[in-house]
Amino acid sequence: MGDMKRAEANAKRRSRLLVRVASQVLKLRTSRDCAEIHRLTLEQLDFINHRLTVPCYLAACPGSGKTEVVGIKAAYEFSKWANPFRGIAILTFTKSAAGEIRERVVKYGGVGAMRHPHFIGTFDSWLHNYIFQPFGHAYTGYTGRGGDRGIRIIDNDSSAEFLHAFRTKALNHERPTNADQISLDSDGNFETSEEKAQRPLCANQFSYDEDGNPETSDRQLVGIVGAPGNRQELDRCKHKFWKAGFATYQDAEFISLRILSNWKSIAKLIAKRFPFIIVDECQDLSPAELRLLEQLQGEGVVVHLVGDLDQAIYEFRKVRPELVRGFSARHRLIRKELTANFRSNQEIVEVCRRIIGNQENIVGTGSGILTHTCVLYEYVNLAAADLPGQFRTLIERLSFNPIKCAVLARGKSTLKKIAPQCDSARKPVELYAAALNSYYGTSRSRTDDLANALEQIGKAVSYLAYIGRGNHQQQYCPDEMDPVRWRAALWDLLRRSVPLYPFEKSGVSLTWSKWAASLKGFLQEAWATLPASPVAWNQVESRVKAPRGMASQSVSSTLHHAPNLARVRTTTIHDAKGETLDAIVLVSSPDERSPGGHYEHWINAGPENAEHRRFAYVACSRPKHLLIIAAKKGRQEDKQQGKQKLLDLGFVHLTDLAEIMEKRGELAGDPPKRTDTRSLIFRENQNGQFLLSFPSNDPEASDPKPQFG
Repeated sequence: MGDMKRAEANAKRRSRLLVRVASQVLKLRTSRDCAEIHRLTLEQLDFINHRLTVPCYLAACPGSGKTEVVGIKAAYEFSKWANPFRGIAILTFTKSAAGEIRERVVKYGGVGAMRHPHFIGTFDSWLHNYIFQPFGHAYTGYTGRGGDRGIRIIDNDSSAEFLHAFRTKALNHERPTNADQISLDSDGNFETSEEKAQRPLCANQFSYDEDGNPETSDRQLVGIVGAPGNRQELDRCKHKFWKAGFATYQDAEFISLRILSNWKSIAKLIAKRFPFIIVDECQDLSPAELRLLEQLQGEGVVVHLVGDLDQAIYEFRKVRPELVRGFSARHRLIRKELTANFRSNQEIVEVCRRIIGNQENIVGTGSGILTHTCVLYEYVNLAAADLPGQFRTLIERLSFNPIKCAVLARGKSTLKKIAPQCDSARKPVELYAAALNSYYGTSRSRTDDLANALEQIGKAVSYLAYIGRGNHQQQYCPDEMDPVRWRAALWDLLRRSVPLYPFEKSGVSLTWSKWAASLKGFLQEAWATLPASPVAWNQVESRVKAPRGMASQSVSSTLHHAPNLARVRTTTIHDAKGETLDAIVLVSSPDERSPGGHYEHWINAGPENAEHRRFAYVACSRPKHLLIIAAKKGRQEDKQQGKQKLLDLGFVHLTDLAEIMEKRGELAGDPPKRTDTRSLIFRENQNGQFLLSFPSNDPEASDPKPQFG
């Protein structure tokens, strides 16, 4: 009886909260579809209705729709906002997440809701727009150029020639003691950190932590940058770099932190401008960003955090869950939870929970459509296993979309062994030819043909013009560029490439060598039209050449060997973070020498494996229907020891992936409902007000008074 009463009370409370949110948000909506509002759970509504003036931490499990909820929360708060000079900052760490939040705000608040005074975007962009660029010159001493005092951002791995002016003198060093202090120089010769120190160190190769101590991500330079005797020379080099109007992304964080601590008046201005800050994906906050938020909290800013601390996998940025927990405890953030996983079925949810050691009761609402959901599969030889091929055969039989499936591994070295012929090994010329073949060589009646063309040409241009830095989910759009502008540029390139297709001249098929020469001439003319200042043409033209061993072969006869978009993607766990997939294969490295890449690292307890377990947790929480761990087949005693732990987690050992079948008849069952909601119906009356009506079997249906927004 107690449970029934509790459920009844929760249903009534959810109805009241739903009315409050819907009546406020929907009155400014641009869409009459209120399905998303209707489906909100009590936990989601509780966060959306939570008062902005009371800081909180929303602990959200994978697949809980947290970014969607943050978007509706933003629309709800924006719709009530009255102050035209102060606003709410909604911060996240990826452009795709920021775009999803904006979509929700526009859907329910209209385009006007996105205007001043609020901000939705990445933490970096907010930092640059409101702290670093407006005030950075005051800290660095940069006087500007032509009245422009904007500081230019330089990548920490850039080796541009102008950086020679910002090099250190020879630095003190320590003799190498570890293997990771030995590397290869540009000529392929071994060098130690001692020898590397004899080369000048550029200002963009090191930065400062939140306490002002020099640091570097280059393991061979750690001992050099951290040596006390080098501090004065490092400071001289870095300040010269800053004074000339340059900085790295890490410098921008450090300088912004110093601005707020050195000039309290600026901190007060930022606090007045943004009295409320909501941070999505809070597990990705660096120590410097947490310190910055703490300084703003000291000036009265109310901070809300949203995320899953068990998905913190950016330790190279010193991201650590315990730092966020400490922040939450010190500032007494009220804990709220999202415990319904709308992505995965309960079997996958339970495996993830056991991997990470989570004691929370997470409910997987996905349906179990397969006879086996969590599978341990053993390979003999990783290089010869052809896992992507076997996986592709399986997902075709199960009618899964290959685009929504992936083969994942912790590191690129493992990926190279299982997919030596994957796209990363293909040259830009092959990718460009495949793009033209998909665009001009098909009827383009299928969406896949168009998507494939943009995918291939996007990767080719990204590799050549932007050093391969791009988001595969956005046709390899460079991080600093707007995806819409990027797609428009790719589309324009495709249309202007008419002279390059078909791959023949006067009816005679062109060889790769001759066609590559034509492509080089075309790209040289098109280079100036590419957006966002690409790499100079003379630095990349040598890469536009025939594929190795194929110079004399005809393009048309060999192009069919190039993979297309339907190929199963092989990528790292980092790359798949945040995605929802139908099925994945998580590949364990053949041995334990790869840090965090072997299944033993994912399942063994101890603080040394904490991040490795989080990597496995992120990977295993991606799929909706099928999770496969592929591990090397070992001796019988190994199977009884290490692999038994995988079986204890909930995996089933299969020797043949063909044993995975769809459930039929009664085995399939009906998928559970998405929420604990009752059916509620919104109607708009003639005055534009919203009426919420209840069906006859609802306990509140007896109330004769209609509720209006």
